[in-house]
Formats: sequence, structure tokens, C-alpha cells
Amino acid sequence: MDRVVVDTDVLSFYLKNDSRFSSYAQALDGKQLVMSFQTQAELMLWQELHGWGQERRDRMTRLISQQFIVFPVDEALCQTWARLRSDVQKAGRVLHVADAWIAATAIALGVPLATHNARDFLMVSGLRLISFPTE
Repeated sequence: MDRVVVDTDVLSFYLKNDSRFSSYAQALDGKQLVMSFQTQAELMLWQELHGWGQERRDRMTRLISQQFIVFPVDEALCQTWARLRSDVQKAGRVLHVADAWIAATAIALGVPLATHNARDFLMVSGLRLISFPTE
């Protein structure tokens, strides 16, 4: 089964029943969905910042465990992250820390990244993107 890493923004469209998710739904259908540990951490931050109740937190936990593989951090992922950040910085560009973890996950797995913010990742060499911008 083909895999795809899902960026936090695409997952947020799903969670909010945002119409922008429909294009991604078709592209993700039948694929094994992977989430970076970074995205999981961002979701947990949202829960804390917005005071989610236990029922909503439990729904999120079920969604993640039933529909995603959470890719953990290890030494190889750290090396990929460091190389990506270094390459981008040497080129005079900026790749934010969180975005670098998500991109490194896709690169490490050799799979595409589904993101609505393609411009944040265009400078990452070797990263394949699935994106449906709405501009």
C-alpha cells in the first residue's frame, strides 16, 4: 500500500470539516496515512491552547490511532532533519523547525507530503508534494 505523510494543515481541514479537504480526500483515498510526531505534538498543543474537553481529546486520540501511523523520531530522522535544515540555510532560505520535521519524515520514508502550504516546502530537495492551493 502506498503511503503519504499528511501535514498538519491538511489534517486541520479534515477536523474542521473545511471544504478544502475534499481535494485531499481523493488524493489520500486508499493510502496508508502517516503523521509526523511533530504533527501529533501540534495537535496536542491545540488541545491545550483551546481547552479541549476529554471527549474531544478522546476523539482525536481515536482518529490518530485508527487512521494514522505516527512516525517517531530516531537518529536517522534527526540526521535527515539536520541535512534538510543545513541545505536550505546554506542556500539562504528558511525552513521552519516544525516544517523541517514534517519534511524529514516524508523524505525518510521516501513518500510524498500532502500539504496545503507547498510554498513552505518548495526549497526542500527531493521532497514530493501533493497540494491543491486555493488561490
